[in-house]
Amino acid sequence: MDKPTIAAYDDAANRSAYLDLKSQHKAHPVLDFFISRIPQNGLVLDLGCGVGAEAAIMVQHGLRVDAVDASQGMVDCAQEVHGIAARLATFDDLGSFQNLDGVWAHFSLLHAPRQKLPEYLKDIFNALNPNGVLYISMKCGSGEHRDGLGRFYNYYEVEELERHLQSTGFELVFTNTGTGTGLDEDVMRWVMFLGFKPQPK
Repeated sequence: MDKPTIAAYDDAANRSAYLDLKSQHKAHPVLDFFISRIPQNGLVLDLGCGVGAEAAIMVQHGLRVDAVDASQGMVDCAQEVHGIAARLATFDDLGSFQNLDGVWAHFSLLHAPRQKLPEYLKDIFNALNPNGVLYISMKCGSGEHRDGLGRFYNYYEVEELERHLQSTGFELVFTNTGTGTGLDEDVMRWVMFLGFKPQPK
């Protein structure tokens, strides 16, 4: 992970306003649907768990959650605010995961270098059990940039990211797009996908 990006999240973890916003137990529009596709007591990787609000909701629904983040500040918040057993890990650790029933990647893989995304998606695909579910959300656009907080971003248009997912082997359940504001308060376009790893033929 990019050091200035991690530093920005470590800094955000110390801001009370950010924690007030991100620590609320409010359901994400797709989270309930994602949870409904995971078997009871299934194992989910929360990739880039932040302060752990979504991991906490998954745990409340009876799932086992491996919550990881590259920011020690975020890991500490997840542990302290929600009691989530979060731990430090980066995208390069994805190859070590296995037997997952789901992967929740909420605005996390957009920090991965463009040339590494196919590798990371393949690692996720290999780590999932058949019928395992992937949720991924990204900011829309093109190229690599840093935002006003110094965070590194890779931007993807909907069709480009869709091709990446399908070429990896995922079957897509739905796509959704919209706009919103992030930590830097800039308005952004975003896309989210939910797909699954099909049963072997």
